[in-house]
Amino acid sequence: MRLESLTARNFRGIDSQDVTFGDGITIVSGFNEAGKTSLIEAFDHLIEHKATSNNGKVRSVQPVGKDVGPEVEAVFTVGPHKVRYFKRWLKSKTTELTFLEGPRRGQSETGDAAHNVLTDLWEGMDTTLWKASRLMQATALEVSPLSSSSSLQKALSVQAGEVIDDTSSTPVLTRVSEIVDEFYTKGRAEGKLLKDARKRVQEAQNDVTDSTSALEALEADIAALTALEEEINQRTGDLKLEHERLAPLEEQVTVAHAAKATIKESEKTVASAQKDVDSAQAALDARSLLIASAKEAEDELAALKEKRNSAREDAAPLEKEISDLAARAKEEREKHKVVSDLLAQANRFDRSKRAREDIKAMEALLTKYEALTSEIAQVTAGLSPIDPKTVEKVTDLEREIEIAETVAKAGAAQISMVALAGDRHVLLDGEDISLGESPHNIPVLTDVTVEVPGELRFTVSPHATSAEALSRLEAQRDELKYLLADNGAESVKALRSARVFFEEQERKLAALKESRTDLLDGKSADDIRDDLATQKTWVAEQGDAKEGDIDALTAQEKELSGQVSDTEAVLSAKKAEAETARNQLATLEGRVENQRGTHSRAVTALAEARERNSDEELDKTLASASKALDQHIAGLNAAKEKLEESGGDALLEDHESTLKHIAGLEQRLDEVRRQYGQDKAVLDSKNTVGIQQKLDASTSEMQRAEQELESLLSRAESAKLLEEVLIRHQQAAHRKYIAPFRHALEELGRATYQNPTFGVDIDEELAVTHRIMDGVLIPFDQLSTGAKEQLSILIKLATAQLVSDEDAVPVMFDDTLGYSDRRRLHRVVSAIENNTSAGQVIIFTANDDRFAGLTNATHIRL
Repeated sequence: MRLESLTARNFRGIDSQDVTFGDGITIVSGFNEAGKTSLIEAFDHLIEHKATSNNGKVRSVQPVGKDVGPEVEAVFTVGPHKVRYFKRWLKSKTTELTFLEGPRRGQSETGDAAHNVLTDLWEGMDTTLWKASRLMQATALEVSPLSSSSSLQKALSVQAGEVIDDTSSTPVLTRVSEIVDEFYTKGRAEGKLLKDARKRVQEAQNDVTDSTSALEALEADIAALTALEEEINQRTGDLKLEHERLAPLEEQVTVAHAAKATIKESEKTVASAQKDVDSAQAALDARSLLIASAKEAEDELAALKEKRNSAREDAAPLEKEISDLAARAKEEREKHKVVSDLLAQANRFDRSKRAREDIKAMEALLTKYEALTSEIAQVTAGLSPIDPKTVEKVTDLEREIEIAETVAKAGAAQISMVALAGDRHVLLDGEDISLGESPHNIPVLTDVTVEVPGELRFTVSPHATSAEALSRLEAQRDELKYLLADNGAESVKALRSARVFFEEQERKLAALKESRTDLLDGKSADDIRDDLATQKTWVAEQGDAKEGDIDALTAQEKELSGQVSDTEAVLSAKKAEAETARNQLATLEGRVENQRGTHSRAVTALAEARERNSDEELDKTLASASKALDQHIAGLNAAKEKLEESGGDALLEDHESTLKHIAGLEQRLDEVRRQYGQDKAVLDSKNTVGIQQKLDASTSEMQRAEQELESLLSRAESAKLLEEVLIRHQQAAHRKYIAPFRHALEELGRATYQNPTFGVDIDEELAVTHRIMDGVLIPFDQLSTGAKEQLSILIKLATAQLVSDEDAVPVMFDDTLGYSDRRRLHRVVSAIENNTSAGQVIIFTANDDRFAGLTNATHIRL
């Protein structure tokens, strides 16, 4: 599976976010609560929840206080298909699936059908690997068992030397699973083939029901047609009565409409006259405002000119004083620089001398450290960890086996054979045995065959309880053999000796490490090497250092520095004062120029207005408009009185409602007649013979579909039972998978930690139980948070490295490595970058500085 892009809108705190993922490593960074973790949750919702769902998980992602529908869209590859998948929940619920590439390119689905198609594709993928390839923020750092990952099992089978999936040799379980997959999903629910068969049965049953209903509906159609005929007759009579009521109103309505037309025209004339009055009054008000503005602008210009002239007189003396101070400050700075340079050279000379002494001491310390480290490495290389619980377990098993063998022999049936005449030879389980006078006793633990050559042969079988005891005994022997083989020992005694040697070497290793720690006195060797390199580099760069009197030069430099500071402080204050004065003068100059323009525009506007109309003309225009308005209002009132005399608006409303009612009756009558014609045509087209034939055909198809479903179910259940039996046998061979998985993880861990002693213990479920380093075995759940996180990352990288390209899924890390020190952080980042075979790696982080070492990564900022 490969994720190409992900878009989320109105999802928790995300308004709208669109992210495109490339191949290799993609780093998605953003502040806390920017929506990084919500993006991953958005993709999970897209896969898991139908758009029509209204459960609590779906409602919880709707933004608080917003009546909007959460939306998620993704482009990704699953199996041979590349798809675009979109869903919107809660509002305008939508599901859209489009196949972009692959066998179904160009096809599309919508609604629940799209969800079901995608679910079938997704269940065909290794979902265990998909879930295990994430390390998410705020989740418990626990190691998930990987034994149920089909992709990883297939890859480990190849590593263990098994042959899979070629044309000449395919494992039986794989072939059986392929047959089961034809009938069931990966979760072993019914698959498409069985669902389609059930669907065909259901469709045939529906056709039978529909055909039966069609016969029953024929009589109902005839009754409905008769009812429509009666309704047509009734509505025709109602329409005739309404036309008779309308006739006397027509003459009165003509008079009322004429009065309404006169009122409408009068209202327009009154409105126009009112606009003339308002316009004349506005022109008179504007003239008064122009006169006042011209006078105000003239007074403001005179005041600003007076302030500007005063500021010019105050600024002149400051410029001369600033020039003198600047010259003095320059001379003092030059003297100070000469003394500062001499003091710096003297200090470097003194530091170089002390640094060379420190370099000799660090080199001697590192020589002793390297010697101890070499000895520790030799001891570590010879260590082979032996778990004391394992020693105790194999000792107990050995004792239990001895006891079981003794009990089995003591409780088993006995065969006693004696030669009656001289020595005789018989074959005991094919082996030649010589019998004499003394009895030859044989315990019957398994089937025993005795043969007298050429004469007779008989077989003695043990009792059922003895066979069960022997089976348990063989199981104990197998368990002991596997435990000894896993720990590289030939016998229990050899394993105990190996444990004693391991404990002695551990004590020696602890003593060497303690000596090395005491030697460094709390520092690390890398820190000392870094200090040594820094000191050497610094000493090499001090070529111009000269010896001098540091105390005298320090005092002289301090005195000169004070002088420079005092002079520059005074100069700075004067410059600030002068700058303030210049700013004030510039501001006043600008205000004077602006005010000149304001005054000029006000005077010009008043003159231009008086040229167009004098003040007296404006007064006359207002009086004339007011008189005309009063005349038009009188005409409007006369027209309204005439309308009231004719019957008024009540008469017009009654006439209008009658017309509407008649139109509605006519429309409904037309609809009923049209429905009558349609129903009669449909009824005429139906025939009892055709409906009966369809019912007979549907019944035959239903019986055929039910027989086909029964056959498919029988084959599916047989294949599923065979698969379950083969899986139980396959689990016995699962132990082979552990070695290649441990090898891949340990190689990655040794490269990451730069420590050849790194190792892990892995149980039969492919879960890491312990980490081993420098001979110390620590359970996973007792590691520090940072160490758990680092090991979890390596497990996911190793898994991604092992699985094939077609089975690969993206590896996702969300705000990880927050508990790692700087050195471990850089090493894990290097492991991520160097592990190029891991495919697509997506990192969500609030601090992209942690991953600055991933130089080939694609960076996306939210």
